[in-house]
Amino acid sequence: MEVVYFYWGLCYRADWGPLYYSHIQAEHRDCVERAQRLAVAKEALSSGSDFAAQSVKMEDLLIYLRHLICQHHSVRKVNQYLRVSHH
Repeated sequence: MEVVYFYWGLCYRADWGPLYYSHIQAEHRDCVERAQRLAVAKEALSSGSDFAAQSVKMEDLLIYLRHLICQHHSVRKVNQYLRVSHH
């Protein structure tokens, strides 16, 4: 029988143990660090400094590029729907 707990909105199974929880914590730390790097890069870019390119990692750029591609695909589908429903 599988035991499932709900803790802070997360599903926590008894057989996942602390390893799964530490994975979530590591993912959270990574997101916080990325947000801090991007905030520093934004400030440096707005002040005209060359430090902006040095503080951003390639992984940050890839994540942002994936976000832009997903946003483009969703907007494209909405526009196609609006064209079809307009005619």
